[in-house]
Amino acid sequence: MKRIDPWFERAAKSEDKLVSFFQCVVTGSMGRYFLYRLRNVVILDTLMFVARAAEFLLVYRLLGHVDAFIVLALRVGSLLVDGAWWGFLEVMRERLRDLTEEGRSQERDQEVGNWIALTGLVAATFLCAAILFIVIEILPLEGGAIVAIYSFFIFLQTVAKLPVTTIHSGMYATRRIFRPSWSIFAPLVIQIAILAIGYAILPTAALLLSILAASVASIVLGLRYTLRVYELSGRTLGSVLKPVGFSTFLKGLPAGRAALSLLAGLCLQLDAIFVLILLGSVSGSAREIDFTAADPAWHIINAFAFFYLLLPALTGSYSWARVFYFDFVRLRRTEEYHALRRSFFKRVIITAMMIATWFWLLGFSLGVLQMIDFSFTLQLALLPLFLLRSLIGVYQFRMFADERLLSVVGSVGLFALGLWLVWLDPQPASDLLEVTAVMIVVLVALINLHHFRNRRQVLPVQLDLAAWFETLRAVERPVFVGELRFAPHIPEIQRRQVISAVRARLSGHGHYAFRNQDSLLFFHRDVVKAQDLDIDLSVMSGGATAATRHGDPVFSDGVSAATVLLSRWPDMQQQVARRPIDEQKSLFTAMFENGGFVDLATGEGSVGMKRLDPGITRLALTTGLKSYRYGKHAAMIRDHVLVPVLCQGALRLLLVLPPEAGRDALKRWRQSLAQRASATVAEQKQTVSADG
Repeated sequence: MKRIDPWFERAAKSEDKLVSFFQCVVTGSMGRYFLYRLRNVVILDTLMFVARAAEFLLVYRLLGHVDAFIVLALRVGSLLVDGAWWGFLEVMRERLRDLTEEGRSQERDQEVGNWIALTGLVAATFLCAAILFIVIEILPLEGGAIVAIYSFFIFLQTVAKLPVTTIHSGMYATRRIFRPSWSIFAPLVIQIAILAIGYAILPTAALLLSILAASVASIVLGLRYTLRVYELSGRTLGSVLKPVGFSTFLKGLPAGRAALSLLAGLCLQLDAIFVLILLGSVSGSAREIDFTAADPAWHIINAFAFFYLLLPALTGSYSWARVFYFDFVRLRRTEEYHALRRSFFKRVIITAMMIATWFWLLGFSLGVLQMIDFSFTLQLALLPLFLLRSLIGVYQFRMFADERLLSVVGSVGLFALGLWLVWLDPQPASDLLEVTAVMIVVLVALINLHHFRNRRQVLPVQLDLAAWFETLRAVERPVFVGELRFAPHIPEIQRRQVISAVRARLSGHGHYAFRNQDSLLFFHRDVVKAQDLDIDLSVMSGGATAATRHGDPVFSDGVSAATVLLSRWPDMQQQVARRPIDEQKSLFTAMFENGGFVDLATGEGSVGMKRLDPGITRLALTTGLKSYRYGKHAAMIRDHVLVPVLCQGALRLLLVLPPEAGRDALKRWRQSLAQRASATVAEQKQTVSADG
């Protein structure tokens, strides 16, 4: 408690400094959220650019061309290993998310422990292979001692990152890990400082000490703040370092899914190989892809040095998108956030253009400061490359977070095919122009895949009542329809368990909706599998619910089922008559001038939400959706009533009633909507009669 209490005191003081994603959505301050999330990443990638440039200049000064290429190739290889392992861990992260949602905390800790054990085996094997490679391939070279030691440090840094990444992912799967900015920048600042100080005094010692000190600082600081979050969440590293049933865990590991995740993670880092191949750094071929072939003036620069130094800038132009990985996953796993997911991704795309331009300017400054007779036209020709790579990277990270791993791998396969076609052209007008054209093709393919997925929106299992009846009417074959009524005064935890069971049984086969807080309606398209489903769910709940049937639960089609249900509850006609979103907004603002609302698809109304207390706006969206998930028409935060409004299964509006509106305000608003719906239905009937 002595350690935790001061931490909570500091957290309370800095709470207002934290920028909440959902608060910024509600108040229309997404620009502030983007600045908050990206400020450290852009600075970090810029420092990485400086550190790699300083390291390269020192390596090139101390070692020959061949030895320098070996060291730099190992640096590139470490990026590939990092990316592949991060992708491989997606299997663990997704499993942890499922366990957390189901409340199985003990199994969650066992899962992390088994993954850490697996990481230890992989790291030990990798390190042994690395030492063998150094002894056989590097030590015999001229000047091999320095190269061997430096190579060993690179391998050691890469191996040490594996368990750190695993431990970090074990918590990052379900919650963010906040750490002070200085702890993020410190390792690179230390490396740059050592290289700068030792450049003229002891360059060899500076080269070796810089990577060692930076690695230790990165690992220690990363573990420190990750383990603090473990501790504050009631978990300790000791609780997850005890693998249980490791052999069973290995047998149950989905090999195909794991291999695909690893390959997708590797594909996200292929810029590393991309640079080496395009430079023609591997000689011996009569045909080499060369970016500097279009203009004789471009041949003046050292292409290998320039493009290697450009690698951190090219990588930084898209790797920042990983910052939004947590948001992408959270929006993907919450089906009701479909409208929000689309608007958020549009903002990410716009941001990609600006960040790509910034990193292109870094490359421009590199050419001006370090390259003799550097060609400005070459740098201008590289601008489309940066813009395209940034956009491609954003789409790839989005697809990775959406578990569309084949699309990520396929996009890189398409890119490799394009490069092969470029290579087949023996006398191209410009390799740079052709490679840029290949990237345009890849980007167009990714855009089409993305929008094709959006057009094929899959409805959530839970729907609002109007969408549920619309979907039921669209069923043209026999359908099983049932109703579950909750027992009076049912405990909240038992209610949630029943809802989770209904969701699991209907997933992929049907939908459910709450008729009111005491009962839910559901239908199942497979009448064979759904036989006595309502009774089974009632028995499964241990008496918490009762199955209620309205005639034969199997109907000939959805229209007949909807007709029977609506004839039983005539008043429901008004509830299922969908009112246009604009009409609901106008009626709300007319009735509650001091109230607030936000349209998640357009952002309308968010400015008015800023006048509410930050404590309300920070929790409004998640609280409103939570109330809908558990069958409640509204939620309460302090004195404000929150009303979620859904459209086709997606959360579209969030209404916030003013405290002075009174307890019956929500009822009056719903009655006004119902009256308008009744008037509309009456007008439609009159029109039909007149036409008849």
